[in-house]
Amino acid sequence: MIMPSTFFTRLIFAALYFCFSGLYAIAAETAPNADFDQSVEQNQKHWGVPGLFISIVKDDEVIMAKGYGVRKAGNPELVDEETLFSIGSTSKAFAAAAVAVLVHDGAVSWDDPVREHLPWFETYNPYVQEQFTIRDMLSGTLGVNYADENKLRSSVQDSRDILDRGKTIAPRAPFRSGFVYSNNMFIASGLLVEKVSGKTWSDFAKERLWEPLGMKSTNANSKDAWATGNAASGHIGGSGSPPISRPFKYCDEICVPSGGVNSNAVDIAQWLRFQLGSGSFEKLQILGLDVFNEMHRPQSIMRPVDGALGVYTPFPTQDLERWGVSSPAYGFGWGLFHYRGRRILWHSGGANNMTSIAILAPEESLGVFVSANRLRTRLPQILALEVLDEYLGGRVEDWSEHFKKE
Repeated sequence: MIMPSTFFTRLIFAALYFCFSGLYAIAAETAPNADFDQSVEQNQKHWGVPGLFISIVKDDEVIMAKGYGVRKAGNPELVDEETLFSIGSTSKAFAAAAVAVLVHDGAVSWDDPVREHLPWFETYNPYVQEQFTIRDMLSGTLGVNYADENKLRSSVQDSRDILDRGKTIAPRAPFRSGFVYSNNMFIASGLLVEKVSGKTWSDFAKERLWEPLGMKSTNANSKDAWATGNAASGHIGGSGSPPISRPFKYCDEICVPSGGVNSNAVDIAQWLRFQLGSGSFEKLQILGLDVFNEMHRPQSIMRPVDGALGVYTPFPTQDLERWGVSSPAYGFGWGLFHYRGRRILWHSGGANNMTSIAILAPEESLGVFVSANRLRTRLPQILALEVLDEYLGGRVEDWSEHFKKE
């Protein structure tokens, strides 16, 4: 565990930038020290996680972009700062940003009806499908739940097919009554980007987001990630059991951009800088401020749906008052809430038997991202919350102990 007396105690007064011979620099005034590394490794062993990466950004400086452990259990190849992980539904922030680029360009607006750009788009209700906007698509207001949508994946051919079949799914909540987590609507956002831009979603994201941000290795294709020779294997296994390796097997033809982005510690650090930079990156204005801010504003309120409000925050239980959490909502590809008096944005992800979490604290200019190569592990949440707590004034909980009780 991370102790407040040792975490972030050694100051590095000169900013260091080393970008040669495959070595990525850490530069900051409060870089984690050796005690942090030891804590990560201890938690890895306890939670049975073969490897992970951590990216931390503070005040537009990369504090950490580092890999830990091995890419595959039982193999010697180490995770480094360039090892690609499948980042699951944290990809939804990329999906929203791609649409935001189109809004920035004037090609679409947030309140355009989806059928204005995808005339074939249908839902369970003819009235809803006519009223359904891009804003609705990115903010979870359709009322259809991801668990019902995902049942279709094994029997469909492509993104259009899963959306066509998805129109028969009954909603779990009325239209625009609150947030219900959907994968299909982010798949639809990718098809909208393709229709409006005339490019594949991954080509558009590469040209308008990843290349301008210097995200040289990020992609949205499992085969491409594996072909680099530096990609992590996912792992499965029950609590307390040894991890069992499983290679990438993501439904790229169906599920991008809902959860199909692959990235690494170095690239994600740049993504965090952008998300904290009000639409600009190293003096390049990628998105206008109004367009950028709309992604981070509350768009739909989170209410208990099937008793599952707790899954919409990164905390161990559904008792949000215990952690001082308030005002849970959803923006565009980001969950939002208040914690310790600060506005927090976050999203989790799970794909290819890996687990990820992204957390932003904009008022602190702080971003944290953790990705682990094991399915449904709590380790990314534990590490991200401990880092968040340290920057918000010191640790208040032993998150690892709390998660052990679940």
